[in-house]
Amino acid sequence: MTPIGPTDWRITTGRNGVSLYPSIGNWSFPCRSHYWIRHGQILWAEQMTQAQIDAGRRYNRAAKQRHYGELPPTPKPGFWARLWQILTGR
Repeated sequence: MTPIGPTDWRITTGRNGVSLYPSIGNWSFPCRSHYWIRHGQILWAEQMTQAQIDAGRRYNRAAKQRHYGELPPTPKPGFWARLWQILTGR
């Protein structure tokens, strides 16, 4: 799963195909594959060390904290949930 969002991955489309930024690393799998998707092509990267992986994870955690504050925002209830709250006084 590759989450798309303000602190995760961004996807762009163009005449030459889809691109995804930043790279994708499968650090939990034995293969530890690491690659980019650029203009519909897979560009393989060299394998990263455990120290590089750990640094990337720390950077990602800090980016989420900067963007969302300490906790991610609570999603707003949908229309029906808000209406139910109004009707029931909850």
